Amino acid sequence: MNRSNDSCPNLSMRLETASVLVHKAVGAVKRNRIPRRNLIWLELTGCSGNTISLLDGFHPDFKSVAAQMVNILYSNSLMAAEGEAAMERLFGAIGGDYILAAEGAVSTKDNGLYNIIGRWKGRPVTAYEAIQKFGEQAACV
Repeated sequence: MNRSNDSCPNLSMRLETASVLVHKAVGAVKRNRIPRRNLIWLELTGCSGNTISLLDGFHPDFKSVAAQMVNILYSNSLMAAEGEAAMERLFGAIGGDYILAAEGAVSTKDNGLYNIIGRWKGRPVTAYEAIQKFGEQAACV
């Protein structure tokens, strides 16, 4: 296997740029120049490939992302809480400052009834409802 950069001459430059940007961002958070942002990660209709990529990533690795860059408020795959406790964390973010990550497609047929992400106060919460509610209030999506 040829490991030269002949097929992608800018690869090393791109990897170095990404590394520099990550170190700048982490440094700015550590120096309190920018706040560590809250993150809501909604897994919708999909295969969880983005979550797996995050867990398998490096520069930064998942531990660095979770410990230094963001505060994961909600992610059904990345948090220990489940059921009503998980939904309490999700809905507790309303009115706060957070970034919304949406992984997968949003099922819209029948008001999203085919993708329930949890139950809140005794009723099902669809991915469609969640993406609307949390998307409109997010600092960025």
